[in-house]
Amino acid sequence: MKVIAVLLAIVLFAIGIYYGFIAQADPHGTFLGLHRGKHAVLFFGLAILAVIWARFQSATES
Repeated sequence: MKVIAVLLAIVLFAIGIYYGFIAQADPHGTFLGLHRGKHAVLFFGLAILAVIWARFQSATES
């Protein structure tokens, strides 16, 4: 399960970075006001939760 959590965190961070670049390339210049900017923050938050989940998985396997 730890491997799944780590892979999920990596994928979510990558998607968050992707949405962040898309949102910053917006000609209007706003980040969090955009739908894509909100998605970037959401994916970063989910990635942090996946990292926390991976940490607890390593604590229970010992």
